[in-house]
Amino acid sequence: MRIGMLLLSRFPPDIRVEKEIETLKLNHEISLLCPRRRGQMRTESRDGLEIFRVFSTIERQWHHWNLIRTCDSRAWTNAIGRFVESQKIEALHVHDLPLLGPASKVSHAYDIPIVADLHENYPAMLAEERRSPLREAASLGGIAYRLFLTPDRWRKYEVTALQHADQIITVIDEARDRVVALGVEPQKVHVVGNYSVSVGGEMKRERLVENAPSNTFTVLYAGGFGVTRDLLTVIKSVALLPTARYPNIRVLLVGGKGRSLKRLQTFARTLGVTDRVEILPWLPLDEAEALMTRAHVGLVPHAKSPHTDSTIPHKLFQYMCRRLPVIVSDCAPLRRIVRESKCGLVYPSGSAELLADCIAKLFTDRELSVQLGEAGHQAVATRYNWAMAGQSLLDVYRYLPDHHGGR
Repeated sequence: MRIGMLLLSRFPPDIRVEKEIETLKLNHEISLLCPRRRGQMRTESRDGLEIFRVFSTIERQWHHWNLIRTCDSRAWTNAIGRFVESQKIEALHVHDLPLLGPASKVSHAYDIPIVADLHENYPAMLAEERRSPLREAASLGGIAYRLFLTPDRWRKYEVTALQHADQIITVIDEARDRVVALGVEPQKVHVVGNYSVSVGGEMKRERLVENAPSNTFTVLYAGGFGVTRDLLTVIKSVALLPTARYPNIRVLLVGGKGRSLKRLQTFARTLGVTDRVEILPWLPLDEAEALMTRAHVGLVPHAKSPHTDSTIPHKLFQYMCRRLPVIVSDCAPLRRIVRESKCGLVYPSGSAELLADCIAKLFTDRELSVQLGEAGHQAVATRYNWAMAGQSLLDVYRYLPDHHGGR
């Protein structure tokens, strides 16, 4: 089958999209349509993937803003139609909610099936974007989110748009339950998790035990620096750990850009913890993963919300496959996976005091750290891995009709 993937963001990189492409290429021909960023070619072939990029910088920003504002885009509908016709696409695979409406029009016109791949609880995510400070907007699209977005409009759009999908992919069980609760037939909704391709974790079991308390104990967070990541609470927690009692705890925050990076650096200086909190900008995936192999604890401190209660970050499984014990906030999927797998500690979202207690516990009890890390690695090896998720993805297409059956 010739599958046409649609992506609203820059490509590459996108860790989930890349994994899905590599898996689907086993049985299908894949082409990708996405916006063009400065310096990128309009067309490109990469390891059997054909990439088609559309719009100049100004066009891209305008069409993105218009799509977010109105939940529709004639420009994107036309671009998708040309893409389908020129590449003889037999099924559309739409990454996330915004392009699902334009894609549905094209799927009806050409009578081809459509798969909606929901990376996020998009209406809830956009509502959070709207609450974040306008000064931290990194793009015209970010400004549009804050000034013109109507969350209720996107919630209604989601309910309608999902009815037009022939199959729907979500990233975690809680997301599947949320979509079914919107009135979608349960048999149409599947889970393809954000799991790691490699089980990895070659770190020896003895590593954490051999690190004496006098050596640096690194707690790592790798990911975005947006307000919803709640990294201010992380910095506050470090200030609550007495230096005399915990002299060698180091918290490493990696992934910041622009104003959000400066905001955290300023906050760390204000609390006087710059000697124990290191804040680094965004790094390529391989460099971020290299830091994971040298850390002692993996941290996922996301603020609990309707968005984070129905999505799951890649970083959790990246930590687990490297035998890192994890500390997570009590967002529903994080809490469930960590408690079921017995691979870490859970604290109430926003509580710097209880987060500090978790860090102190793992610093003090290295045997517990090893036990939790091994349990996480075992959970990845047996359940939370891309070999299993990839098979679920292939199954979606195995039972996909050869014509559009949405409403």
